[in-house]
Amino acid sequence: MPHFTRDTFDFLAELKANNNRPWFEANKPRYEALVREPALDFIQQEVAGLICGGGGNGLKEFKGSIHIQCINLGDPAPV
Repeated sequence: MPHFTRDTFDFLAELKANNNRPWFEANKPRYEALVREPALDFIQQEVAGLICGGGGNGLKEFKGSIHIQCINLGDPAPV
């Protein structure tokens, strides 16, 4: 499943045409659903795999920031 959809890019085009605080505040729920959450999902699924070398990695989110924890299930020592 793609992280970013056509709706994401449509939203970004609308944002470019309406780059002001009142428009953004009125459309913030769309930003959260179409941009922020998919971006965080991408980071959790793709970037963590690169950092941890893929396979058996886990992530935990703490107070809005992402903490990466690499776990190698075949070896009790962290990667």
